[in-house]
Amino acid sequence: MRSMVSGAVYIILIDTMMLTCWLICPIVRVSPDEVDICDPTATKEIYKTNSRFLKSSFYTRLVPGAGNVFSTTDWRLHAYLRRLLATPLSDSSVTRLEPLVASKVRLAISRVSEEMASRRSADVYKWWLFMATDIIGELTFGESFRMLESGKKNQYSLDLERMSQTAPIVTTFPFVAQLGQYIPLPMFQSVGKALERVVDYSRESIERYKRLLAENPSDPKPTLFTKLFDTGKNGLSDEVIISEARDYILAGSDTTAVTLTYLVYSVCRDKRVRNKLVSELMNLPESYTDKDLRNLPYLSHVIDEALRLHSAVPNGLPRAVPPEGAHFNGYDLPGGCSVSTQAYSLHRVPEIFPDPLW
Repeated sequence: MRSMVSGAVYIILIDTMMLTCWLICPIVRVSPDEVDICDPTATKEIYKTNSRFLKSSFYTRLVPGAGNVFSTTDWRLHAYLRRLLATPLSDSSVTRLEPLVASKVRLAISRVSEEMASRRSADVYKWWLFMATDIIGELTFGESFRMLESGKKNQYSLDLERMSQTAPIVTTFPFVAQLGQYIPLPMFQSVGKALERVVDYSRESIERYKRLLAENPSDPKPTLFTKLFDTGKNGLSDEVIISEARDYILAGSDTTAVTLTYLVYSVCRDKRVRNKLVSELMNLPESYTDKDLRNLPYLSHVIDEALRLHSAVPNGLPRAVPPEGAHFNGYDLPGGCSVSTQAYSLHRVPEIFPDPLW
């Protein structure tokens, strides 16, 4: 118990020290050619639509292969892909998928209940991860990974994990990844095999779904890509869909599981929050929908606060300073260097969030 308390105190001290650094000086040089800024005005300028600050090479190192909406540094391609992918993610389109999502949520809750009954405890992160991955797998490839049913990760999920584990090395020390092309390093060999399996699985899944579309074109099983298969200039190639689907799963599985886990933790540790939230939820109709949930103000506040304190991606997303340079917080930044802001510090600025650590 003493070690757990000491660990908790250590984490709080580190968090407080990091926050203090940004409060004392909101612009920090974190490497020879990279600057991190904790300033809302700078954030708006760097990440706004049609910003001068384009994505840096960090993204192409992170996601090699076919350019997708996340990794491409070409703003024209990004605008084109974003326009195509926006419609399937609109409220009206996602609402059609609500029954599928709701069924997976109910299954996840039942598996948590089963584990609670048998072990008197439950690994909620595990079940949230299985739930999120199964949902995104079905929404992208047209078929669930069925991890909720089996209670364990499938090979595709394990391969994606293996690939993501090397991301910090590839993005921070790209020369190591290049070296792996010539020297048979076990780590990169295993990642290469995982990538091959991921691509093979993705291609097989897309071919299977295209056969289903051909058999039943009038009433296809909906996915996020149903209307985007290559139909000339208005569609996407299989290679781009494979890349986008892979990134949807990577971006939406762990992040969703982390967010839900911290949300449950935050609610359960504070009796006042828990009681008030339960009281609001008890007023829902028996057959409630997403529309009913959106009208619950306290639920929205709880979700927003959980995201503020426990952002699933708290680190910075680097952008390249334009050739003409930039000026932030009294400093001139030369063109070509990287600049970023990150959620962790921005969400703890006391002028915006009084008593931000609690």
